[in-house]
Amino acid sequence: KAIEIAQKRVENHNFEIRKQLLEFDNVMNTQREVIYGLRRSILESDSVRDYIVETISEIVPLVIAQFGTLNETEHEAIDVEALVVYAKDKFHLDLSPVKDKLTTMTKAEAQEMLQQGLLKVYEDREKHFDPQQFRQMEKMVLLHTIDVKWKEHLYAMDQLKEGIGLRSFAQRDPVVEYK
Repeated sequence: KAIEIAQKRVENHNFEIRKQLLEFDNVMNTQREVIYGLRRSILESDSVRDYIVETISEIVPLVIAQFGTLNETEHEAIDVEALVVYAKDKFHLDLSPVKDKLTTMTKAEAQEMLQQGLLKVYEDREKHFDPQQFRQMEKMVLLHTIDVKWKEHLYAMDQLKEGIGLRSFAQRDPVVEYK
């Protein structure tokens, strides 16, 4: 009878482990569907220009927020020097001619100026290539970037899965924390 009880406990424990693994896999499947859907839409579209322009408009506020600080008077200020260097390194956008203007601009004005600058850089690049060739390059670059970031994400999620069980010590459901 004791062996039978012990066997039921072990089977229940193993069942719970399999159930939790399935829940973790469901989280990854949901993310996988989103990524594959994005890849499919890029592959099937004739042009991803709209997607790139939309991405630029989403990135600009994040970039400005990254370099925004609060000065003593509680008004937001922008670290102009760092923003100029970042824009040059990351986007090949030279903001040094408007550096003085940036110091007096509001955050919204700086976002608008940066967005217009990035769109101009994008359009300038577009002019140097055959339109069909440029659209193919856009797709290839987007797909490559998505693939690289997806691999990094999968690695990070694997690392997270290894330690997420510790959240149960804090009376938190590891699956909810994983999601």
